[in-house]
Amino acid sequence: KYLEDSGYVEGEDFNSIKAKGQERLELYHSGGVIQFRTRTSSGGLGEGFDFLVIDEAQEYTTEQEAALKYTVTDSKNPMMVMTGTPPTPVSSGTVFTHFREKTLFGQSKYAGWAEWSVDAEKDINDVEAWYNSNPSMGYHLNERKIEAELGEDNLDHNIQRLGYWPKYNQKSAISESDWSALKLNRLPVLQGKLFVGIKYGNDGANVAMSVAVKTLSGKVFVEVIDAQSVRNGNQWIINFLKTADVAKVVIDGQSGQSILVQEMKDFGLKAPILPTVKEVINANSLWEQGIFQKSLAHMDQPS
Repeated sequence: KYLEDSGYVEGEDFNSIKAKGQERLELYHSGGVIQFRTRTSSGGLGEGFDFLVIDEAQEYTTEQEAALKYTVTDSKNPMMVMTGTPPTPVSSGTVFTHFREKTLFGQSKYAGWAEWSVDAEKDINDVEAWYNSNPSMGYHLNERKIEAELGEDNLDHNIQRLGYWPKYNQKSAISESDWSALKLNRLPVLQGKLFVGIKYGNDGANVAMSVAVKTLSGKVFVEVIDAQSVRNGNQWIINFLKTADVAKVVIDGQSGQSILVQEMKDFGLKAPILPTVKEVINANSLWEQGIFQKSLAHMDQPS
């Protein structure tokens, strides 16, 4: 349609194939070809292109990447662009998220990242946030269209429309068997001080405390101390920190950080670490690596 609106005539200036999942345009004067494909684990094998665009990249899987990334290898100046939203709870792709993490940490060469997003959940009726996260507002997107989208799911709106990246895994890449493989039958010999992690839930309702400590075998033993409602206060956390031999304390979750930091100060405890978003992302990656490299251990503690 856009070609015809621009004065091009099908059959004279270009030809097209409109078969669903195999759409194709070819310009006669330049020989340029655009192909639209349904992504599969084998689609694209044996073909060559200069420019690869991955739409809805939050669903882009490693199997699909293995089939498509080599299609631009023969190009003199290959380029790939991924576009999409942060992953939702049902998203199965992991390539987009991993690419974002590596690029933000400066670990990707010849790569760049641009996003229009919020760093915390916003109210779905926050019109200013709509404009900040949607460069197309005022063009083909307007307030009326967004208002028509609004529902009861605040998180979904923040992900899909405001570009919010939740600080927790949406679809676990860690299976029950992966976790069970780290189970110990007896408590290992522990070495050194404890490293304490405290996490306030995204909804601000609960708080959990876990510990990690080196073992004689060189692994890291992890265990949850407790998880309680924030209504119970932080004294149980303070009591543990006062009596345990602690090296460092890390607190994640803005809903309770400031209160616990002040209470720790009041009790004369060492100031905790308040991680940045980048540090949390990096920690999540290291946690996943520890599981698959089997450098972590636990006593099969129930959730």
